[in-house]
Amino acid sequence: MKAVTVRFLLVTLFVIGLVIQEAKAISLSFQLSSSSATVGDTVTLSAVIGGLGDFTSPSLGAFDFNIDFDPSLVALTASPITFSTLLGDEGVGESLSGSSATAGSVNLFALSFLTALELNALQPSSFTLATLSFKALDSGVNTFTFPTSTAILGDGIGDPLIATLGSSILTITPITPPPTGVPEPASVLLFGIGIVALGMAKAYGLRAR
Repeated sequence: MKAVTVRFLLVTLFVIGLVIQEAKAISLSFQLSSSSATVGDTVTLSAVIGGLGDFTSPSLGAFDFNIDFDPSLVALTASPITFSTLLGDEGVGESLSGSSATAGSVNLFALSFLTALELNALQPSSFTLATLSFKALDSGVNTFTFPTSTAILGDGIGDPLIATLGSSILTITPITPPPTGVPEPASVLLFGIGIVALGMAKAYGLRAR
């Protein structure tokens, strides 16, 4: 009887552990200001983390990842990249962040100098890590992705966090040319009257000779 009870408790704890782990599944995803654009438009893209502890552990202490895109369809604009302050205020030395870009990829990173308890007090379960903007260059379908090999996340005490990585699609359409002007009926009528008058003048001139 005791063995059965112990086995039941172990199974129960195992199931509870799986439920907790599932509930705290961490993710990296994108939020686009619009899923469609016209050539020449600018859209904003936010990298969002989800599944954290909601003002408890696990919190996020560091991240380093790339965002890949099709450079023939979109280009990173010169607008400054905005980083979250939920890893600490960089202005007072609580965190460090930065970025670098190559053709078709931009790297974003941030490191917090706050303690795990301070990070827990700051961070909800989901928040935006960084926001950047892109200009649509040509028509087509662009996919923003997090390359698996470059995504690194760390919690408040430096342990790695494993996250599912999302993607986002931006559909770009060409610029629609303005419709060709169609002559108004009055203009057509005046043009016709002019042709008739010109013909009559020529006929009168011939008879006069």
